[in-house]
Amino acid sequence: MPADTPAAQGLSAVERPVTDLVPRFGRLHLGDQRDFGRGGSFLAVRQILHNDKAMKEFVAAKARGLEARHLPQKGIADAIREDMQADIRIRQGDRMPGDKDIVLGDMQRGQMDQSPYGDVPMGPDARQIWMEQWITAKIIGRWADGSSLARNPSVSRSLRNRARYHAVVRRYVGLRLKALQAATDQRSTTEGHLVALQRFLDRTRTPRGSGRLGVHGGLSMDETIWTTQGWAAFNDALSELEHEVGPLGIPRDLLRPVIPDNDFRHGEDDPLGLYCPIGSHIRRANPRDSFRPGHEITLQINNRHRLLRRGRTYSSAFDAPQDAGLIDAGWVRRDTETVPPVEQEEGTFFMCFNANIERQFEFVQQTWINADGFHGGRHGPDPLITPKQKGDTFIIPGSEESLALDMCPMSRAEGDGVAQPAPVDFTRTVAGGYFFMPSKQALAYLSQL
Repeated sequence: MPADTPAAQGLSAVERPVTDLVPRFGRLHLGDQRDFGRGGSFLAVRQILHNDKAMKEFVAAKARGLEARHLPQKGIADAIREDMQADIRIRQGDRMPGDKDIVLGDMQRGQMDQSPYGDVPMGPDARQIWMEQWITAKIIGRWADGSSLARNPSVSRSLRNRARYHAVVRRYVGLRLKALQAATDQRSTTEGHLVALQRFLDRTRTPRGSGRLGVHGGLSMDETIWTTQGWAAFNDALSELEHEVGPLGIPRDLLRPVIPDNDFRHGEDDPLGLYCPIGSHIRRANPRDSFRPGHEITLQINNRHRLLRRGRTYSSAFDAPQDAGLIDAGWVRRDTETVPPVEQEEGTFFMCFNANIERQFEFVQQTWINADGFHGGRHGPDPLITPKQKGDTFIIPGSEESLALDMCPMSRAEGDGVAQPAPVDFTRTVAGGYFFMPSKQALAYLSQL
């Protein structure tokens, strides 16, 4: 718009295009036009359907096919116990024995495995759960609780906290038991408490060579931390114990929801993608310093493409019955626990603010998310949100051998009356748009038209 328009005085000026062969450095040559588009921000919106069924079936199939050489470097038991052995600061001035005293004591008495789970007979159910969580985290770039792979390469922070809490509970129960055993003058009145405390310790002990899920209906660490049912059973048993013997004073800090951590750099902390794969969704969306680790210029360039973004999940129930094919494929979820059954779709509303759509949202989408050659790769685009094509592969790097996942599972789709193989996607973009959010100067201009 012309610069001499009174209402346009507050808008940014448009630079004159450079036509000389030799650039002229110095003051910018401003034209006689004003740029309305620079007088505000742009909002990019996408509605994305989720196909959780397809994702879960894909991950479960890949987990079943993993061989021992593809397991994480650090065994699951070692990862948990290493974290448990860190001192837990319960309260100021606490002089009680640390978690590591309990853990090491159990290990010395032969009551806990000392080997990684890769070397002991780990139960198939526990291994399947672990591998499904691990593969999902590698594809997304984070664990389901939001904890980072850079800080938690083998298991999520929530699962580690469960293991630590299991050890803390056993510690406090053991201390109460020892205190009652020492009080010989009150033995007659506390005999029932002694029996209850000892029974709880026996049920929660992890015998050597165990590592199996659901053995004898016990409450050992391996039998409780992996599933919602096992964890609920452990806490119910603890509540019953405290109801019988009184409060044990167990701190509940480890039960708080995990706060996602962001104080890491992909390039410096994980340059080869051994923890968070280079092709994972989150690393593509925000590579941080991946392209040139240790150089601040990389972060400065990366920040020019960053987005102020938010994603909110949604579910929408249908009034009329949906096509059985959509339900079978996973795009519509049928809840049979309600009467009558409810059919609904689930997904994410994604929104992001941009100063420049081309430099930010479209750049991230085209150059990082959808690019087969992101960061020198050549195996396919984003493994989570892009439409699948034959030949797409997701690489999980390993120190000795990498794992290549075929990211294009095929289903039988009807085409012209004949069943044809069709790729299975995990998400589908069904709506979207670009919107302009005018600034005060732009609103002032519009008000004077």
